[in-house]
Amino acid sequence: MADYAQAFNPGFRLDAARVALVVVDMQYASASREAGLGRLLAERGQAASGVERYDRIETVVVPTIRRLLDFFRARGVRVAYLTVGSERPDYGDVAPHLRAFAEATGNTRGRREHEILDALAPRAGEPVVNKTTMSAFNSTGFEGLLRAWGVEQLVLAGVSTNSCVEGTGRDAADRGFQVLLVEDGCGAATRALHDAACANFARLLGRVASAATVMAELAGPPANTSAAGSGEVSAAGLVTGGTGEAIGPLGLRVGQRARRAMMVTAREVELYAQITGDRNRLHFDADFAARTRFGRLVAQGGVASGMLNALVAMDLPGPGTVFMSQALKYLAPTYLGDTLTAEVEVLSLKPDKPVCQLRAVVVNQEGTRLLEGECWTYTLPAG
Repeated sequence: MADYAQAFNPGFRLDAARVALVVVDMQYASASREAGLGRLLAERGQAASGVERYDRIETVVVPTIRRLLDFFRARGVRVAYLTVGSERPDYGDVAPHLRAFAEATGNTRGRREHEILDALAPRAGEPVVNKTTMSAFNSTGFEGLLRAWGVEQLVLAGVSTNSCVEGTGRDAADRGFQVLLVEDGCGAATRALHDAACANFARLLGRVASAATVMAELAGPPANTSAAGSGEVSAAGLVTGGTGEAIGPLGLRVGQRARRAMMVTAREVELYAQITGDRNRLHFDADFAARTRFGRLVAQGGVASGMLNALVAMDLPGPGTVFMSQALKYLAPTYLGDTLTAEVEVLSLKPDKPVCQLRAVVVNQEGTRLLEGECWTYTLPAG
């Protein structure tokens, strides 16, 4: 008998311009036969109870996620990672119902168990958001990151299907995201738990599909534009509406975007200081910084805004581009260890000149906006 709920779940098609792949909790704590839970079960003489879980992870889940990562990365589509575990050695920040499991598996930051499997390790610039609850939406700034990215669709893969994957997917659906669970990219303690979670999710919450289906839907030419409707020409002669067509000598489209990511370390702070002479104690004196409102070392603001230089010069509009003006607002500090994502979006174009107006934003791995503003650029012709 057909499930009546199918009539109320219209489904959706994946759009590369609006989607992100989210890898959930593929850590040594619970996704490795040799560490964390796997080792604990072996020590207790219960290794047999984990065979079904780890066989699926090793032979199905990990290979599937690797294919998805290769596919998304090759096309420049966003990738994010979630982890679960404590940020403290006493596990005091973990939700009470998860604390005993975290302690037993040694899942706290700084230990191998907390790390993502080497086979699925994130690349530089791909954010890793740690949660202390099953759902990423209850203990992190993950939603802010997705909103800043303009992401409206999530492709979820990882473990466990019936716990953190489903929990994050449920909360995402309740917040208006379109969510797809990758059936062969998820695993649980038993096949029965996995299948039940997938069946329940597909009723009213979102889609459940194979990795092959995901890649087939996204297999068209990669897009970095988001334009619709008809263009409008302002009194200043700027095309400001989305036309879907290339405009002016730059051949760009209103709504076109580009982004770059970078992890901020002491090296970037030192290089910036060497170039500019900015050796403010906030950037180099940890004891001093700890007594300020920031609580720890912060990077120079120019480290974040400098990412915009690379974006406009190398990506959008591209080589030969210089700034005519910048109007930037700094909203939050950049801490050492933050992973920053900078993005520019075309707001308007001169149809007769290589002049472009851009929206600019820089966010950290939690989705917190560090900087936002607008820029005007001019692109010099080659030769």
